[in-house]
Amino acid sequence: MLGHATAVTCEGADADTAFESRNDTTWDQCLTMTRQKAGVFLGATAGVGARCAGADTGVVDLLVEAFTVAGVAFQCANDMLGVWGDPARTGKPTGGDLSGLKRTLVTVDALAHVSDAGQALTTLYATHASLGPAETARATELVNATDAGRRALDFIARQAQHVLALLDQAVPDPGARRCLEALATMPTTYYTAYADARGPRP
Repeated sequence: MLGHATAVTCEGADADTAFESRNDTTWDQCLTMTRQKAGVFLGATAGVGARCAGADTGVVDLLVEAFTVAGVAFQCANDMLGVWGDPARTGKPTGGDLSGLKRTLVTVDALAHVSDAGQALTTLYATHASLGPAETARATELVNATDAGRRALDFIARQAQHVLALLDQAVPDPGARRCLEALATMPTTYYTAYADARGPRP
């Protein structure tokens, strides 16, 4: 299980790098990459623990899927911090994903938005090798104008509900699954704790 997760994670990381030189990346492709790069590995950690504890195969499978979904939510929160993170808290420059023209769940959504802001962001991405500080600030404004941050928060909330439903099946005892449920809802609080004042809020 761990070996398979490692191989899939490498595939996701490779796709992530390849997307940087493409202008046709879709949201679904980015979601697949995110599941591979971030979701599958977190799912495997849950699955390995459950298997070592002697859980039934069905329970293991449910926990693997639950935390694969949770991993995608965590990565989406991290993608949001790539646009709206507070560098004093994250330790990374604000707008790093935008300046590097990264294709993330947030930026791909903004690029695909049918609006003047989405088109302007697409033009920025298509005509530059990287963005300087002024262009990065402009790109951030454009992402804000597409409301991609709000949609990302809604996506994270839906992922959390999916995780909770899977956990309810896997671990019927409410007391036994309490800590697991806390992990399912953590991506939103993780984003909120590290975002700057410009970012969207739940």
